[in-house]
Amino acid sequence: MNLRRSTYKADNNSIGLSAEIDRLQAQSRLTWKKEFRNLLWFGLTNGMDLLEVGCGPGFGVQQLAERLPDSKVTALDVDGKLLAHARQLLDRHGQTATRLIQASVYDTGLPDESFDFVIARNAFPSSS
Repeated sequence: MNLRRSTYKADNNSIGLSAEIDRLQAQSRLTWKKEFRNLLWFGLTNGMDLLEVGCGPGFGVQQLAERLPDSKVTALDVDGKLLAHARQLLDRHGQTATRLIQASVYDTGLPDESFDFVIARNAFPSSS
């Protein structure tokens, strides 16, 4: 197993986990429209098998599942607390088919070449 670890800890900062999730939601709201437009430009289409690594509390994943209803969406994050929030968010929006996996981007446990499109919006700025 690769021992690289994330330097980002959602609940290990001065503002606390709840405020950090609020901050991430605000960030997602500000940037999502442009990010999604760029993903479409790069070839993202409805019906693809998608993987988002470093999905955090699920704001981007929820948008992907909503806008690409025929896609199979899988999301991965190393932080179990953020994944729990993502699951609640997805369930509230009726997106129960979205698969969430707790793992490192460096050791996903997923088979190679099993996705049509991989998104790493926020994964690498905080990896070491």
